[in-house]
Amino acid sequence: MKQIDFSQSAIKKEVTSRILQHPISIYAILFGGVGLFFWLINLFGGVILFVAIGVLAVGTISFIVNYFRKDSIQMKYITLLNAQMQQHKERVVTRLKQKLEKFREAKRLSLYSTQAEEQYEKVREKFDTFTDILQSKLDPTEITFQRFLGTVEQLYLAVLDNLEKVVLTLEGMHTTKLDYIEKRLRHLHALDNPEQADLDEIETLNKRKESWETRREKVNKLLTHNEQAMTEIDLAMSGITEAETKAGRASVDMEYARDELDRLIERIKQ
Repeated sequence: MKQIDFSQSAIKKEVTSRILQHPISIYAILFGGVGLFFWLINLFGGVILFVAIGVLAVGTISFIVNYFRKDSIQMKYITLLNAQMQQHKERVVTRLKQKLEKFREAKRLSLYSTQAEEQYEKVREKFDTFTDILQSKLDPTEITFQRFLGTVEQLYLAVLDNLEKVVLTLEGMHTTKLDYIEKRLRHLHALDNPEQADLDEIETLNKRKESWETRREKVNKLLTHNEQAMTEIDLAMSGITEAETKAGRASVDMEYARDELDRLIERIKQ
């Protein structure tokens, strides 16, 4: 899932765009402008002037009303983003739970699948704890809470997405059948007078073995990134817990922490 920007500047930009592009405002100003043009060229006489002014007034009032409703518009937008991420998270979680279990008995893959399962449980627990800490620091009805929650949810999803990559890679490794490859290589290397076909088979088997090892390294790297991410999550939770609660200071501390989480998400997705 594409990373969503919950920064104040990004949210403000989106809300401003929605205010300026509100259908009532746009069409009222457009039709009012057309009416004024017809009046200027004396196409419909004085009646069109009053109609144009009335329509323009509607557009202007609509713009003013939406401007003063910007906090409400902002909250609806952030709530929509959080709902989208929630749906994505549910889909990913369902797939992960089903797929990780099937590698438990795979001799060469169980070490990585077990670590992936443990990370899945740990990051879910950390997300719940993080949410509880946020609720203790901020009012859930505040925009700041919703923005921070969205960022934390994205961090959770970034770790889950990494786990999904791990699962997909493990599936490919599982179909490679490394035991079979090594068995064939032992047999071929034991031949006293290998034919060209045997030498060709050794070459292609080694390529598959190297491919398996490359994917194993990828899995190990993804799991390491997740471990680093969970360490950063612990540090972030500690920082938020200790954030000052003096008037005006808490929001500054929280905003700094949220920016740090944004940077962490970018590192996890690299």
